[in-house]
Amino acid sequence: MRTISLYLKFLFSRLIFIIALCLAVFLFFFLKQKEFILFNYSIGNPLYSIIEQSPSWLYVVQVLIVIFLLLIVAELISIVLVTTRRSSAEKKNQLLHERIREVIFNYLIQDNKTRDINDFRIKAQPYLKSNHAQRVFINELRKILILTKGEVHETCIYLYDALHFDPLIKSHFHSPYLRNKLFALKTAGDFQLTKYNRYLVRYMHSKNEMLRSEALQAYVKANSDNDLSFLSDYQEKISLWDFNIIINAAKDRTNINFSALLKSHNPLIKSLGLRLANLQKKEELKPIIFKLMNDADPMVKEEAYLAFMALAKEKNDYLTLMYQFSCMTKNLQNKVINLLINNEDKTSSYNFFEWIIENKPLEMKIRAMSKLLTMDMNLVLKYKNHPDENIRKALRQLMDFYL
Repeated sequence: MRTISLYLKFLFSRLIFIIALCLAVFLFFFLKQKEFILFNYSIGNPLYSIIEQSPSWLYVVQVLIVIFLLLIVAELISIVLVTTRRSSAEKKNQLLHERIREVIFNYLIQDNKTRDINDFRIKAQPYLKSNHAQRVFINELRKILILTKGEVHETCIYLYDALHFDPLIKSHFHSPYLRNKLFALKTAGDFQLTKYNRYLVRYMHSKNEMLRSEALQAYVKANSDNDLSFLSDYQEKISLWDFNIIINAAKDRTNINFSALLKSHNPLIKSLGLRLANLQKKEELKPIIFKLMNDADPMVKEEAYLAFMALAKEKNDYLTLMYQFSCMTKNLQNKVINLLINNEDKTSSYNFFEWIIENKPLEMKIRAMSKLLTMDMNLVLKYKNHPDENIRKALRQLMDFYL
């Protein structure tokens, strides 16, 4: 029934357009007639005497003027009605939000022993009488759910289940409105409603990019036990927004299939696997990450470098980063310079910093000198009388900063 009402609402505006079009056609033919017979009643045309003497082109112009005047009047009436209704609706909506928040927070602040779910249902029921009110209730729960962890987070999911919103969500999945489908997808993802997986999978392959993106995010969020291996064969386009949402949703999972992700033909999926390996400090993946440092895709290459830096502990790891230094972007080079402070082989770090000072641009020289300064001041002061003006300039700027 909910789905039918949504489709009726969806078709109403189109029905109004068809009626207006029919009225325009009717006016076009009626104004040309002396009278019009309707149910055996004759309706005279008061404008016939004027229109009869007009040439055809002028008649068309006159009909269009009448139609546009009627449209303007209808639009003005519509604006007044909509403005009045919107002002009233905004006040009611604000009050609705306040009442719903009050019901939710009154339950959350109670002690576990005093909480009564039946009492919560009774208090919530007055605010669940329309689709709009139910959407507001779900959104208020979602706001708390997203911002919390632990007991409060789990309680929000429990409250959602207790209020039986299934008919609303199902109707929204079948709705002709994009916004309703997006709402259903967000709800399924945030409340981890795996029972809607068939809808999520269907919309993951939708032609609409917004639906596809939201469905993918919802599927990853809802299926917390999924190892993400399905992404290795996922052929649809994935945005950087999807990338970051998936990372945030899956960063603490212990069952991720890194092998599948890192072997994917999609560079973004490879990068996703590398980012997760970085966050989870997967040292056993270091050999695969090392190979991907030479990948042709710039994003994969950068994520591989970052993951390798996060896992760098041994002398050979630091030597590898020094060897790859010239192949890196400026941002990565700066990160390597900062990282080399942790290298236990101080001699190799000294030599590398000196090589940067001798061969790299001014900004990089200053950064390398600043790291040398924290390790051994004498290694920096020797550049005071260096024959290269840029090196002496780098030292002066560094000294001015510290002094």
